[in-house]
Amino acid sequence: MRDKPVTLKQIAAVTGGKLSGDSNSPVTDVSHDSRRAVSGSLFAAVRGELFDAHKFIPQVIAQGALGVISELELPAEFQSEGKLPSAPFAWIQVDNIRRAMALAAAEVHHHPSRELQLVGITGTNGKTTTAYLVASIPEAAGEPVAMTGTVEYRLGAERHKAERTTPEATDMQRLLRRAVEIGCQTAVMEASSQAMDFHRCDALDYSVAVFSNLTRDHLDYHKTMENYWYAKQRLFDGRLGSRPRVSVINVDDRYGLELAERLEAEDLRVVRYAVRSDADVTARDAEFSLDGMRFNLKTRAGELEFHSPLVGPPHIYNTLALTSDNPRSEDPEKILADAEVGITKTAKPYRKIADRREAIHRAISEARGNDLVLIAGKGHEDYQIIGREVFHFDDKEVAREALRLRGFVDG
Repeated sequence: MRDKPVTLKQIAAVTGGKLSGDSNSPVTDVSHDSRRAVSGSLFAAVRGELFDAHKFIPQVIAQGALGVISELELPAEFQSEGKLPSAPFAWIQVDNIRRAMALAAAEVHHHPSRELQLVGITGTNGKTTTAYLVASIPEAAGEPVAMTGTVEYRLGAERHKAERTTPEATDMQRLLRRAVEIGCQTAVMEASSQAMDFHRCDALDYSVAVFSNLTRDHLDYHKTMENYWYAKQRLFDGRLGSRPRVSVINVDDRYGLELAERLEAEDLRVVRYAVRSDADVTARDAEFSLDGMRFNLKTRAGELEFHSPLVGPPHIYNTLALTSDNPRSEDPEKILADAEVGITKTAKPYRKIADRREAIHRAISEARGNDLVLIAGKGHEDYQIIGREVFHFDDKEVAREALRLRGFVDG
């Protein structure tokens, strides 16, 4: 029951943790952010490669936090005094802090995803656009929608700039509970591979999971395509705690086809979509222009003519700017070499430029009448990640610089 408070004993049980403290103390929140760890809250002390949140434990104690969830044992200074810092302060030792804080947050907030139609979207490309399209459907019917993704987090009319593509598990459970409280029936989220590796999507019950595609990306983190693919499958294979009721999968993608066939072999419900392959939902006779796209939408229930203002695959031959996105710790020249394999198949002229600013300037300087310059790969982002450093970089600003040099933009 939602009006019945969750106790420390329950949190220890769901996380498989070892509890030191008053087992009957009620828990009102779980947070990995020390600033939110106040009275009634449990602080999840996460140790990362570059950062250890255990240093904030004195702060959360001073703020009146109820206790700490940690992979470490109860500190010796607490044990030697024979008591915890202040009643009813508690310590829960767990095997995996990221998994534990997801389970604890879901329990404290009474599993809000079970009260929503939750749609999770994963894949290398297309997550953000798909999330907006899915969210637009209930919105068109006048319903408030919750959405989290690369650009923003939304709760009905509220908009917040996204800190990361997929919120931390503690934030996600809190957001979904608020979504239920304001009357949302649908929630949509981008589920990145790294987020699933970090257990941010654990303890969520998905009504629908979408797989868009898998291409070479994020190998600075995953190291190999096998690792990357293994992480993506978490959304479908039950490692998050449950499996989606329906899996919607792009079977034009070879990884998607493999996934669909495996899930179907397990008698799980799959909806296949494709353009080139036979599927449950397909698009045929597509026409693309700057006004959008038109195609014949075919489903098992019938077909209809479909129009969208979204601009389809652009055809660019006269000007091709092959640019870097966020190379992180990957070698930009290696990324360009990988992309070059596909580009050479077009038999069209191209130029490789690793420096993104230089590439944008070159493309715009060489553009002539009726040419279209596409600057792809970063969308809304106003930064570039090189190694471990984040630099301000806005494609729109750089494009305006280049246009000013050609006399097209005033100021």
